[in-house]
Amino acid sequence: MARGGALLDNIPEMVTISDRLGRITYANPATERVSGYTPEEFASLHPTKRIHPDDLSRCEEAFGELLHTPGLSLELEHRAKHKDGTWRWVEVTLQSLFDDPEVGGLLATVRDVTGRKRAETALAASEEQYRTLFASIDEGFCTIEVLFDERGDPVDYRFLRMNPAFERQTGFVNAAGRTARELVPEHEEFWYEVFGRIARTGEAMRFEHEAAALGRYYDVYAFRVDELEKNRVAVIFKDVLARKRAEEEQERLRSLEASARAEAAERERIGRELHDRVAHTMAVAHQSLQLHGALADRDPVRAAETLKRAAEATRTALDQTRHLSSQLARQNTEETRYGLSAALRGLLETHVPEGVEADLSVSGDDQVVSPRAAEEAYLVMREAVRNAVAHSGCGRIDVGLEIDDAELKGHVRDDGTGFDRLESTNRVRGDQEDDGYAEGVGLRSMKERTGQLGGRLEVHSEPGVGTTVEVRVPLVG
Repeated sequence: MARGGALLDNIPEMVTISDRLGRITYANPATERVSGYTPEEFASLHPTKRIHPDDLSRCEEAFGELLHTPGLSLELEHRAKHKDGTWRWVEVTLQSLFDDPEVGGLLATVRDVTGRKRAETALAASEEQYRTLFASIDEGFCTIEVLFDERGDPVDYRFLRMNPAFERQTGFVNAAGRTARELVPEHEEFWYEVFGRIARTGEAMRFEHEAAALGRYYDVYAFRVDELEKNRVAVIFKDVLARKRAEEEQERLRSLEASARAEAAERERIGRELHDRVAHTMAVAHQSLQLHGALADRDPVRAAETLKRAAEATRTALDQTRHLSSQLARQNTEETRYGLSAALRGLLETHVPEGVEADLSVSGDDQVVSPRAAEEAYLVMREAVRNAVAHSGCGRIDVGLEIDDAELKGHVRDDGTGFDRLESTNRVRGDQEDDGYAEGVGLRSMKERTGQLGGRLEVHSEPGVGTTVEVRVPLVG
């Protein structure tokens, strides 16, 4: 074996030959690199000292099989004692060459695979953690294969893999391999379209959408997996119907509360009108009647003038009372029954006095505005026009209305005196307090009405320049 031994001496892997008793008869120089022992030291070790006790019986069983089966070759892994005292994983290829005159023993090729075993152990641990996480999360998870027709349109999707929460979140049992149309024929087209888009573009999406056919509302995160041609999408989702219903109920309650506050503000405004206008006019009539009594005997001409003034004041008070009464009695949609733009046009014709120019500009179709949104927007803009007429001393009022599919935008702009209590733009949202100008009943009512529609109100004013009131109301969502 001299020539064979010389060849084995140059192999980078550890190679040993052992006899039928397991004693080492040859170990090549690479033995020291793998085991830490010199060939001579390794040969002197008892076999049971070289192998980990937990692996010994398996190695002895393999040795017995090799011993009785000439030419047999086996591979096995076990832990071997390194000279530094640590246990190293080795991969051993064993070949039974006891009857071979050139070898005359068991040929073993040994490689240190400790690094690989550690990596495998770490990978197994991470996979176990992944499986535990996969099985324990509350969110449903599934992978799907999106199915397209011959035109390339998404028409269905097949469920491939899912976690335990999938069934709780969908109600589907044994869904693997089945399609959405098979499980829920009335499923909305939205789901096929959005998953098809993700499969084709690779763009991940997060969204919330109703699955009406399932009686659920999902919060979804979906992303493409695997290569493009497989059209596979992973979906993480959770039924949030209870949350959505709670939000809707909270919004309903907020809307009712805001409506009540707006109605209270409207009553307060009318009360103010009764006090500031009707009561004042009646006081003028009362004083005129008292003066008439005092002048009736000594100055009949002046007495007649005061009586005429009292009659005029009484008529004015009567007209004011009737006007306020009609406001209290009118139905909510009376003024906007022909559309918001018509209501604003009528407002300018009836409420803007002579000497004040008024202009209305309208862009878009006010028929897309819901009756409630039109009514509330009208009341907000009406209050802004009234404020401009009553308090600003303006010479011109511009009213504008812009409507598109998403939003209603309106403004009331005057060139009056303005005010300095708002040094910068004062944005008022439905549930926020505004700084300055907040104590005005009119603005408070405008704020409440805009807020209950999910919109926003902005007031811009500058002394000597004028005031602009802007209202924005969403028409969708």
